[in-house]
Amino acid sequence: MPNAIVLSVVTYACETWKSTVKIDQKLNVSTNAAYEKYYVTYRDHITNEEILHRTGSRRLSDTVAEHRFRKAGHVLRLSSQL
Repeated sequence: MPNAIVLSVVTYACETWKSTVKIDQKLNVSTNAAYEKYYVTYRDHITNEEILHRTGSRRLSDTVAEHRFRKAGHVLRLSSQL
């Protein structure tokens, strides 16, 4: 449940965002913080990779990149149909 809420809110219109390393880091940090709220406490000393493994998700920057490539594919196919 938390995974669906986080992804739908954070990735809204992500196809149009500027892509930089700093933005990707901020995305990953913010989602890891949201996942920590549901799955771990601050007393637990686990890595971000372990949090992603426990939640069954992947880095948000990878998800955003996938959305961008999917949108680019739609745009490229659209121009050939006109």
